[in-house]
Amino acid sequence: WSLASTQRHNTRPRKNKHAPGVVFRNNEYVARIQINNKRINLGSFKEKKEAAEAYCKAKKQIIISDYQD
Repeated sequence: WSLASTQRHNTRPRKNKHAPGVVFRNNEYVARIQINNKRINLGSFKEKKEAAEAYCKAKKQIIISDYQD
């Protein structure tokens, strides 16, 4: 057996055709973000671009709120 970190190192890189925070599930694009090890669903969209925009908007809000605290 080998360590999980070794196994991850030896795997091929995955090709992600979607934007960060966007996955394709059940014939729709789902935008989600993870904050403090908690996954937050941002919604499902028919277009990949809409899901990517939702992710970017949520990420900007998180960054702004981190600076305001």
